[in-house]
Amino acid sequence: MRLFTFLLLIIGIFLPFSGTSAFDRIVSLSPALTETVVYVGGGKKLVGVTKYCDIDICRSLPKVGGIVNPNLEAILSLKPNIVISTNITPPRILNVLRKRGIKVVIFRLRNLKEIENAVEKLGNLLSGNGKEKREEFERTLKEETKGLSKCLRERRTLVLLSLSPPITAGRESYLGEMLSLAGAEVLTEGTFSVVSWEHLLSLRPEIVLVISDRNSSVLKKLSGKKFFLPKNDLLHPSPRLLKGAAEMRREICSE
Repeated sequence: MRLFTFLLLIIGIFLPFSGTSAFDRIVSLSPALTETVVYVGGGKKLVGVTKYCDIDICRSLPKVGGIVNPNLEAILSLKPNIVISTNITPPRILNVLRKRGIKVVIFRLRNLKEIENAVEKLGNLLSGNGKEKREEFERTLKEETKGLSKCLRERRTLVLLSLSPPITAGRESYLGEMLSLAGAEVLTEGTFSVVSWEHLLSLRPEIVLVISDRNSSVLKKLSGKKFFLPKNDLLHPSPRLLKGAAEMRREICSE
């Protein structure tokens, strides 16, 4: 019996990964996680997404509601064997799914490391390529930030995600970390914070990246050159950020 167990262990270690996964019916409760699933090659396994998912594959997939208020009946009707979610979805909803025998995997997506971890974990769960896809993401992001460094190195940079109220992306957020890789001096701390206009005016930025509506009279009082960037690709903590970084580089470095 011990010999049999030992042989099974050896086979499990040395047999090459077949590329298949037990998780072949995925419901994603986050557009960013949906994009990550597609990035690692698991798009065909998606059976349901939120109404906020806007990439091509989502057009034909059933919608299960929002991120914080998904429809439990809609999710269960799709018979998923795995549901992936961020920590934004209420735990009480995810606990109901667990009690029904569905595997639930929860991710945080505040900084680059957490995005990279999600790429690796979902890659391993769905396609057996987690390490490779993580390295690909890291390598491509490094290339994009290298291009940005020509325009942002040592520049005092402020990132605004909202104007009313003012919300900034700090140096510990995935956007702040991306800009820091490019050599920028990101002016606010933490991840994402609501701040006062008085505080923003005191920062005296050289570069202001506005990833929100631009209609604000106070914005005109803010020092620095302003760039208005499309939010669709930059506000998704997923490999879609690579596209956003390329757009940012073209916008800022084109002058």
